[in-house]
Amino acid sequence: MFSEYIMAALLATGPNGHPTGGVFSAVTDQYGPLVVKEGRFSAESNTRPWSSWWYPLNDTYLFEGRNGEAAPLQRYDTFVQKVSGRNPGSSDFERTQIYQPQGVAWAGLCDAWALASIMEPEPRMPMRAHGIDFRVSDLKALLLKTYEGVADLKIFGQRYDGKWDSVYEDIYPDQFHRFMQAELFEKGQPFVMDHDAGIEVWNVPVWKAQTLITADPQDKHTVHVHTWVFTASPHVQDYNFVGTDQVIHEYFYDLHGTRQATGGFLVSGGEWTDRSRWDHPDYVTPRPNTINRKSWNTRMDIKMVDMILQGR
Repeated sequence: MFSEYIMAALLATGPNGHPTGGVFSAVTDQYGPLVVKEGRFSAESNTRPWSSWWYPLNDTYLFEGRNGEAAPLQRYDTFVQKVSGRNPGSSDFERTQIYQPQGVAWAGLCDAWALASIMEPEPRMPMRAHGIDFRVSDLKALLLKTYEGVADLKIFGQRYDGKWDSVYEDIYPDQFHRFMQAELFEKGQPFVMDHDAGIEVWNVPVWKAQTLITADPQDKHTVHVHTWVFTASPHVQDYNFVGTDQVIHEYFYDLHGTRQATGGFLVSGGEWTDRSRWDHPDYVTPRPNTINRKSWNTRMDIKMVDMILQGR
């Protein structure tokens, strides 16, 4: 699902066969070198993300009522009119300026959802504000709309877009492992990951991981890694779903480096193996310390959305 915040790649080649600078070396540049040990390890974040529908851009659900029920933005417009005396017209703006009936099937609000689900408490109950009833699906949709325009996110990895300068292997497994080690294992923080290495963008929030690291019996400079990454899913059957619909992504990769006298293995590079050669993460985003929410729908007021979420 579409994300606007992708860093460009710098393609100078480094000594380990990795392009240097920019997105490729950023993880170890920021967090330091990757050192691993053999064994089985697991970690879980201090925040568990919640699932939601991802509201694709080629769908009318956000602004067009169904089965006699008003749409989320129609309810928002009615609320604002009651509070301020004017109809902001957010549903019409969504229809004419944002809705993409011929858009690609994977474009939607998964980037906004993945970020909101690790930054905000889940709307779990219907809410009434100024006499307007909001379903859980309405509350989640409105909250996600306030996260769709977030800028200045830090991203590690290059978004693969199929062009000549796109590198399918990136994000490289050693960089991914160091990021996961630093954010999830050391800080206990969830993060956002585009789990599709191809052209499509499918952002999901990661909250748990298990990894098994074993030595290569014939090559002392290689360890084999099998990692399970636990994410929430945006493909819920019920738009009013509450909780975490869990999905597990399984990755295989080799890490190359040298053994240290202290027992650790200092990693200098890596490669995706087995089916992870084509099925691996594309890029990752750490949970920001602060965030400036923004909607692409200029007829929406974040303060009004927060009043609805608080039942005011």
